[in-house]
Amino acid sequence: KEIEDLLEFSTGLGNVRVQLTNFRNLQYYGPLYLGSKRKRLNFVYDTGSSWLWFPGTSCTGCPTDYEYDPSKSEFYTDFNKSKELFYGKGYVKGKVIQDNVAMMGIDSESVPVKMLEVFEAKDLAGTQADGILGLSPKSSDSDLLVNKLAEMNVIDKREFTVYIAPQEDTSFIDFGEYKGDLTNITWAKLDKDTNYWSVPFNYISYMNEPLSLTSTSAVLDTGTSILGFPSTDLAQIIIGIKGEKKLYYFEEIGLYGVLCEDLSEFYDLEFNIRGHITRISSDDYMIQVGKYCVFFLFDLGSKFPFAL
Repeated sequence: KEIEDLLEFSTGLGNVRVQLTNFRNLQYYGPLYLGSKRKRLNFVYDTGSSWLWFPGTSCTGCPTDYEYDPSKSEFYTDFNKSKELFYGKGYVKGKVIQDNVAMMGIDSESVPVKMLEVFEAKDLAGTQADGILGLSPKSSDSDLLVNKLAEMNVIDKREFTVYIAPQEDTSFIDFGEYKGDLTNITWAKLDKDTNYWSVPFNYISYMNEPLSLTSTSAVLDTGTSILGFPSTDLAQIIIGIKGEKKLYYFEEIGLYGVLCEDLSEFYDLEFNIRGHITRISSDDYMIQVGKYCVFFLFDLGSKFPFAL
């Protein structure tokens, strides 16, 4: 067990590296240890949310059968306060507590974090992780793990680096100052005064034609499996991609698609981020299911002004 921990949590280019499990190039998750007895659970390291939550005992609708009873931890504090969290898809409800978390299961320093002990969850079927660890840049009422790790000198700088790779490669998240090769990194300036890691983009194009969109920023969200857009923007993108093909809506999954023979019939989506072109290939924004090509693009509604 200790050897397994050392392989999974290693000192990487930052101070602590957490190896992430890749589930079908759709979900990326890794372990975290809770409480004085270091209960190991798997979490989505989610840059699109701010709260850490775990499945409490007898949780209804939680995505896995694993659970944790924080009352058995010597670090446990109950704030006698309930809270609900809403996601693009999914919802959880529980009570606010404080407990310690550790990045390693063997003799590593733990830090106190306010979190949610969840007793009820909805629409999380298919989620491989036990809970979610939020890593957004700001929060008005939760503890940000990166801040806590820096305050307790577990890491040397309030930074983290996420590397997401296809299944044949290794994915990871490093906590602490990035000390690797900086020559092949394209830096994008973040939007100011938002609660998300968001970057402004000039336009999105298909077949070298800019699409007429209302959103001008994209949220970098490691907890979202597919691309999301406001309703009007999604319509414009789908019209651009499908061309003359008939559009189908698959109600059971809430996604659109067209009849096709192969994904190679379609072109890249191109994000122009202040002059830098980021290309998303058809292999990444759609999947072939039988005779259909289904778009991995979902509707964010009218209230969320960003691409996701």
